[in-house]
Amino acid sequence: MKRDINYELESKGLRLVIHHINLVQNHMSNVVSRLIDRLANHDMSKYSQEEIGLVLGKPAFDKLEYMSDEERAALASVKDSVQHHYKRNQHHPEHYADGINGMSLLDLMEMACDWKAASEMSENGSYLNSIMHNTERFDMSLELRHILMNTGRQMGWIE
Repeated sequence: MKRDINYELESKGLRLVIHHINLVQNHMSNVVSRLIDRLANHDMSKYSQEEIGLVLGKPAFDKLEYMSDEERAALASVKDSVQHHYKRNQHHPEHYADGINGMSLLDLMEMACDWKAASEMSENGSYLNSIMHNTERFDMSLELRHILMNTGRQMGWIE
């Protein structure tokens, strides 16, 4: 009789573990689906008439040092396009009234990928430099900075 009780408990425990794993897999699948949607629609607003200044200025912007006075001046010259872009794209902290604190993990993942891509197109850029510059710019917490750096290491973006 004792063996039957253990068997029933083991069987119920196994069913609960399988159910938990299935729930986690379903939730992760939903996250992946939303990230794929973001992948397909990233920065599509740049094709709009309102953001043409960003498109036309891109070759010159990429030659400028990140966060330099020259880059700031160049971006100021297309301020309306930049503001439109921030309003339409939630992976930018400027999209939210409370900045980076208004962002979700999905926003942060897209932002991290955006920073990595931008660093690859800049002559002096790196993902780590983006984090360091933007920590102060966006009043980023130490915890979030570490999370972004840990993600960069896992992705092979930081040695």
